[in-house]
Parts: sequence; structure tokens; C-alpha cells
Amino acid sequence: MPSSVWDLLIIGSGFGGSVCACRAAAAGMRVAVLERGPRATSDYYQQLARGSEPLIDQPYAPSLVRPSRVRGLRALSASAVGGTSHLYTAVTVPAPAEIFASNWPAGLNADSLRPHYARVEGMIAASPIPAPLPRTRVLHEAATRLRAASATLPLAMNWSRGADPIHPGQRPMSIREECVTWIQGGPSARKRTLDQTYLAAAESNAATILPLHEADAITPHDGGYRIDATHRDGPHPRRVSFLARRVVVAAGTLGTVSLLLRCRDQFVSLPNLSPALGRRFFTNGDFGGLLIVNREDLPLDAGPPVTAWIDLWRTDKLYLMETGFLPVLQRLASFPASAHRKVWSFGVMGFDDDPGTLRMDNRAHLTCDFDSHHGNNFHYTRVQRLRELASAIGGRLLLPPGWFIRRTPITVHPLGGAALADSPEHGVTNPFGECFGHPGLYIADGSLLPTPIGAAPSMTIAALAEHIVDAMLRGRSP
Repeated sequence: MPSSVWDLLIIGSGFGGSVCACRAAAAGMRVAVLERGPRATSDYYQQLARGSEPLIDQPYAPSLVRPSRVRGLRALSASAVGGTSHLYTAVTVPAPAEIFASNWPAGLNADSLRPHYARVEGMIAASPIPAPLPRTRVLHEAATRLRAASATLPLAMNWSRGADPIHPGQRPMSIREECVTWIQGGPSARKRTLDQTYLAAAESNAATILPLHEADAITPHDGGYRIDATHRDGPHPRRVSFLARRVVVAAGTLGTVSLLLRCRDQFVSLPNLSPALGRRFFTNGDFGGLLIVNREDLPLDAGPPVTAWIDLWRTDKLYLMETGFLPVLQRLASFPASAHRKVWSFGVMGFDDDPGTLRMDNRAHLTCDFDSHHGNNFHYTRVQRLRELASAIGGRLLLPPGWFIRRTPITVHPLGGAALADSPEHGVTNPFGECFGHPGLYIADGSLLPTPIGAAPSMTIAALAEHIVDAMLRGRSP
């Protein structure tokens, strides 16, 4: 058993956990952060590029890219100190104000979150690409043809002075090197990840970050909680335990819901968790397609994966975001060679409020059920808008096979399942992120969201975490 008690132990180091660690440590609390993945240092990225470290997460070798192991769902997340900030597109935008109109706790809305959004903005300091790329211009022109709005997006990037984002470098790279470079933000700039912002500030105030520690169970203990974890540093994992007066679960939506379901239903260590746990799970409308384009004015570039999107929120509650020329697709595309032919990837996000349910099956495997996913109007709308975009740009649209789309939802923004609410009948935590039935146990990640965001959710998750840790430090309750 551990000999010391932490004031606050945080499970996960993504956009929720890093905020809580930063603010709690600055307030003088003894803070520990458990992160199942490694530290993603520059040396680690070089090892990923060389192949001496695995790029895809393994059950006994945590790594950066973590495909979901959820039946009925295909999802992707990150596993590293800094969480999904190492894998996301760096787009940093607030949620549309309309999403708070229903199913959110009373008093929690765009106005009440505005000061917390401002704190996130001040810390992450996102900004648009200094010089628009040719693909940025082409996307804005396509939006005009579609009579839609468009925007050059604020990105959490360290823009390199003197770097040329328009002309790709001449040094040949392997496909693996190109993929790792793309993940980091592209050849001409690097993402400003959470280990450079919130977590760096937390460590400067004596917070302890423990990589390669995966939480397995949470149990009430002596007015606080005991956290049992697995430390995977080497070929022989070992069990470790921690004691904390308060705990924040911020393991990412799927990680948090899975952990809490096990604690409630399998271990019965948190029996008072709400029956709403696992309900109202959303994919945030995630979808995507590829455009094969053959234009002289659309060259390959060395810029970031994302520069802009087409804003269809007013008419369709969705966005069409370009994600650049993915290296693997450029190399492996099976069409005749052409100097001007490119594979341009696009992602869709939107307010698809068709909820699913996360549950444990009889073998204790996390399972996702949807009643009508991909059979609703939102799915047909986003496919139609991608077709219109292809026509406006002058490209050929490639989509995943229809049978695959209908069978398995796909998401890179899993949200919900442990929602904020005014009562345990409607959610898992109170409006300040504290679990009903288990005082001192908090949640601070995407699982808190009672509705989809529609846009990139990272800034909203961080703003909610600012709201939660602020209430915790002030001793507020509903």
C-alpha cells in the first residue's frame, strides 16, 4: 500500500486532465497525474519515425496512436503525456452557442463558459497559418461557389520563422517518416501540445506526472479513494496503488466510461454511480472522404494538415474541414502518375444528435450500440455536401463502402456517456463535474458532454475542465 496521500490524483493527461493538473498545482495542491502512454519527446518522435518504437498502441506496449477496442465502433485516440493533443489537428475553436440550448445543466452555457474559454485561449494561443496555402485559397473559392461561409482556422502551432510552408522539402522520407511528420504538424511547423503548455505549468508547480501508468480500479478509502494501476515500464508490468483525497477521471471518453463501468458493475467498487453512465454517447458527426483532384494550382505543400473549413453550420449544422494531402495516400494511390493529380482528404464534423449507448457485455468488453446511426437524415446530408464540394473543386469523391458505413460508426471525437446534469436520473455528474453518489470523484474529459459539439471539441473540453477545477478550488457545490 502507498504511504502518502495525494490531494488530487488525475487519471489521464489530455485536455481535461492537463487543465486540472495545472490549476490545482498552482493552488498549492499535491497533484499526481497517471498517464497510460509514454512521454512524447523529440527523441521519442525520432524513434517512431525510424521504427524503433511502435506507432500503433499495443496491449502491453502503450504507444501514440490508439485504435479503439470497442465492439460496434471504430475510434481513434492518442496515448501519451499530453493525450490527444499529440494526434488532433490543432484546431482550437469554441462550441457554437446553440448547442447549449437543451440537455445541458441549467446555467451552463456559452455565456457562463466564456471566461473559461478565455483562459484556454490565453494558454494555448492558437493562431491561423501566417501565409495562406494554395489549398486554403481553393477551399475558400469552393465555399463561394457553394454559397457557404468559410474560415481559416486558429491552430495550436509553433510557427517556424523562415520556414517555407508552400514548397515541400527536398530530402526524401519514408512513408513512416512522412506520417510521423504529419502527426506532429507538418514539415514547416510543429503542434503546441499540452505537455508544452498546461502540463509544463503544472510540473513547474511540483505536479508529478507518471507516464506508462494505467488506472485499473477506483475504490473509496478512508474519506478519499484508492487507485489501483498497472505500471508498464519494461517487459514485466507491475501493480501499484495510490491514495488521494480527490480524483479526477480524465482518461478520454472511451477510457473514462470503460473504467467507471468496470468499477460500478464488475468490481462494485463505485456502486452509486448513476444508471445514466454509458448513455447519450455521440460520434460528433464524424465522417470523411477523399477528393482526387487534378489541378495545376493545387501543388503539394509543407504546411500543417489543416488550414481551413467550409462552414455549413447555419444551414446543416456541420463543417467540411480539409485535412491536407495525407502522405500514405499520395504514395499508395493506385491511379496513373500525374504531376498535378493529388488525393485531398476531408473530414466532416457536425451536430449529429443520434445517441448511442456504451455498455459492458457479458465478457466485460466495452460495446457500443446505436439504434439508427447512419440511417438518419444527418448522414445523407453530409454525404451530399461532400459530393457538392467535389463538384465545386472539380474532383472525384471517394467514400468508404456503403456497407461499412452502415455497419460501424467511425469517430475521432467520441463524446458523452458520463454527462453533466442537474440530477442523477439524467447524468453522471453534477454541473461542476462531481459524480453523483461519490463525493470527491470528478470527471473532466469529453465524456462529460451531454450533447455533441458539432465542431472540434478540444477547446470546449478544456473550458469545462477550467470550470470544474475552479469550482473544486472554491469549494462550490450545486
